[in-house]
Amino acid sequence: MPNIASRRRGETVDKDAWPISPHGVLRRYPDVLLEALRLEAGWRRLAEASTLPNKEELLRRSMHFLPALDAFAPHLVEEMRGIADGAHVAFAEVLLINVRAEAAGPIRAEALCTAFAIGQAATATGAVLSGQNLDQYPANRDLMIVLKVSPDKGLPILMCTFGGLVGYPGINANGVSMFQNALSTSTWRGAVMPHYLLKRVLLEQSDAPGALGVLRSADVCSSSNCVLTDRDGRLFDAEATPEGCDVLDPVEDILVHANHFLDPALSGDDVLLALLPDSAVRVPRMEGLLRSDRGRIALDTLKAALSDHAGAPRAICRHEDGVRTIASLPNPRPGYSTSRPEIHARTAM
Repeated sequence: MPNIASRRRGETVDKDAWPISPHGVLRRYPDVLLEALRLEAGWRRLAEASTLPNKEELLRRSMHFLPALDAFAPHLVEEMRGIADGAHVAFAEVLLINVRAEAAGPIRAEALCTAFAIGQAATATGAVLSGQNLDQYPANRDLMIVLKVSPDKGLPILMCTFGGLVGYPGINANGVSMFQNALSTSTWRGAVMPHYLLKRVLLEQSDAPGALGVLRSADVCSSSNCVLTDRDGRLFDAEATPEGCDVLDPVEDILVHANHFLDPALSGDDVLLALLPDSAVRVPRMEGLLRSDRGRIALDTLKAALSDHAGAPRAICRHEDGVRTIASLPNPRPGYSTSRPEIHARTAM
C-alpha cells in the first residue's frame, strides 16, 4: 500500500498517519458532491436537477465501473479500498468520489477550467511551465487537499485534489505534469474507464510520450482534455473522446486550452461551447497574456494571467454564484523534490 501524505490549506498531516484527508471531509463528500451535481446540471441545462439520481443510485452506478478499473489499474482499486478502511467509510463511497462524473451520466463534474503549458523557448529560465485554474462549485473548495503519493513502486506524485480522489492535476518526481479541462460530445459510454483514475495513471508515467500513449490506448467513458508536459521540453494537448484521442501541438512553445474542442475534426460535435461561449474568449485571452511576455515567462507571469478578470464574471479568474475559480495551480518547475514536496496553489476567495 502506498504511503500517502496530505496537506489541506497549509495544514500538514503526518505521512505515517493513514487518512487521506480529515475523516469528516471524506465522510460528507458524497453529500456535497450530489449537491454540486444538481447545481451544475441546472446551470448547464444538460438535465433537469430533478432527474438526477439520489445518493443510493449513484453509489449503485459507481460499482458498474469496478470491472474496468480492476482491468486497467488494479493498484488504484487497492488504494481506494485502503482509503475506505482508513477513513471508516464504505468502499462504494470512495469509488463514487473517483467516478463521480461518469456515475452521474452525461453530466461532467469538473466544470470550467483554463489550462496551459509553456515550452523552454518561451520561459525566462528555459524550464517547462504548466498549470491551470480550477473553476468549480464553490463548496468544493473546502474539500481540497495537496496530496503527495509515495508508492511502493514507481514515481512519487504531487497533486491538488479532493479528499478521497486519487487522480487529479499534478506532477510527478520525473517532471511529468498533467492538467485538465472538461469537454463534452454527444457520445457517452458506460462502465469503461473513468477519467479521474486514468489521469492518475498518466501521472505514473516516466515521460509525456508515455502518458500520451496510455491516454490513446484507454477506452474512455466521456470526453476530456489533458495538457501533458515533461522536463525534457515536450508539450502535448490531447482531446480525448470515446471515439479516440486527437493531439494538438504548441504554437511557438505555448499551449492553452479551455472547455471547447480546438481540433476541427471534433468541434462539430462540441456540446459545451454553445452553453459556455466564454471558453472561446478565455483561450485567446490567455494566449495573448502569455505571448506578450514570451521568452520572459516566469511564475509571476502565470500568477497574473490566472488572476485575469477581463470579461468578468466569466473570466479566466471566474466569479459566478454557482461556479468560481476555487484554486490556481501554476507549476513553476519541471519536477519537485521528493524530500520537500511543494505546489504553488492559490485558493481563490
